[in-house]
Amino acid sequence: MAARGAAQGAIEPLVDLLEHDDDDVRHNAVWALSFLADSKPWCKCIINRKAVPILVQMLRSDNNSAMQEYAAEIFYHFSYIDGSLDYERDAVECGIIPNLVTLLQDENARDLSKVYAMRGLSDVCNDTQAFKSKFLLCEGGVE
Repeated sequence: MAARGAAQGAIEPLVDLLEHDDDDVRHNAVWALSFLADSKPWCKCIINRKAVPILVQMLRSDNNSAMQEYAAEIFYHFSYIDGSLDYERDAVECGIIPNLVTLLQDENARDLSKVYAMRGLSDVCNDTQAFKSKFLLCEGGVE
């Protein structure tokens, strides 16, 4: 029980560090959160700390590939929690779909990153299908 409380106490400062000016600090914060996101209760804490918009931005191709992969992994873990938090709509509104599509199209991205991206894309497109399918088409994800 103490470990759970310690991890929950770590989430808020780690989410804050995602916006740090230093790339190494941001890299380490997203790496640590990717480990914590392997637990459903901690995923919920990450979402509740409003990390979704920051993580969506980390998926952008101008970030280093390790940060992209860790951010994609966190969204992969989010896909296994129940839908009560409705993070998907926030993620779509922040631009997750074009970022995931770009990651999938990146020839230099690792296969594991693409697996995470596929799962994340599948999850955000699963809810309110008509809205998200239209958005996906508009973003060039389907030819």
